[in-house]
Amino acid sequence: MPRLFVGNFDFEHELVEGRGQRSGVLQRLNGELACSWLAVARDGDAIWTPQVINERAWRTLFERFQVDVGMVTGPVRGGPMREVASRRGWLAGGDGWEIVPWGWSGSIVKEWGAAEGAGPPLEVVQWANSREFSCQLEAQLGVSLPGAGVVRSMEELQQRLRQVNGPWILKANFGMSGREQLRGSGELTLPQVGWCKNRLKRDGLVVFEPRLEVVREVGLQFEIERSGEVRLLGGCELLVDQRGEYLGSGCGQFDLSTEGWLKGSSLAELACERLASKGYFGPVGIDQMEYRVQGDGTAIRAIQDINARWTMGRLALEWGKRFPERHRLRWRHGSFGEQSRGDVGEVDVH
Repeated sequence: MPRLFVGNFDFEHELVEGRGQRSGVLQRLNGELACSWLAVARDGDAIWTPQVINERAWRTLFERFQVDVGMVTGPVRGGPMREVASRRGWLAGGDGWEIVPWGWSGSIVKEWGAAEGAGPPLEVVQWANSREFSCQLEAQLGVSLPGAGVVRSMEELQQRLRQVNGPWILKANFGMSGREQLRGSGELTLPQVGWCKNRLKRDGLVVFEPRLEVVREVGLQFEIERSGEVRLLGGCELLVDQRGEYLGSGCGQFDLSTEGWLKGSSLAELACERLASKGYFGPVGIDQMEYRVQGDGTAIRAIQDINARWTMGRLALEWGKRFPERHRLRWRHGSFGEQSRGDVGEVDVH
């Protein structure tokens, strides 16, 4: 069955706010990142984008990657769909296609008419992507950071701040690419107090963590089958800026077989088994961190973030399959520039 890739890259926004009218920024995000599906698309598949990408640029892209993939734009149900740069001439509907979204959400089910059971239960998807779940799972597995935990009031937050002598991070219940976070040290500033009150009112909680000295961050990529089987596909190093926001991924940059990472991947696999037991299936990315401890040693934080959806790290891993194993690949998000260019970033191979 051919696949129709739907890049609802604003997935986390919908988990928080529900599906309203997408802002111009979010529509542009979904359009600019659509081409990144070329990492996994095969002949006969199609990719949806809310904005038309220049047809010549689109043809250049799929010819460069030697795959015949169509681009679908426009309303998806109850209205016309039109296809650009495809040799197959498909114009209607979506029937007979496997819908592959970035993340399963209410709008995917409603707007695309996905068959019942095509994706995991939406309440499970929301729970799986919450930082509340990952924080509680760390506690259950006995690997929580000292002082870290879910905070449900400003009074409790002030108590945590007094207990942790050093820099800290506050995280909203849902976030993406290192966003929806506050970093500081000591007491909260007035703008930070406002941010916390807003998130407590909206989500009922924030997550408090001591800030660590990062050595490197890694995204492990899993696939959970409908049967509940968990498969580790591999891992990529996360490239982030000083604020912790995602910049790209590097493949072949580290050795997963070392003792620390082996233990970390085992704990991440336990997290996936917990997701499977609740009914989740599909792609999962789990971010991990190697950080410095007292003295010259390091430790692994095995469950830093859980993303029950596709991730850019997963796509970078798929890009890596196109090159010999001896190569090291780095997927970097660049400046997108003019939409019609069809840019999504750069792939460096060396």
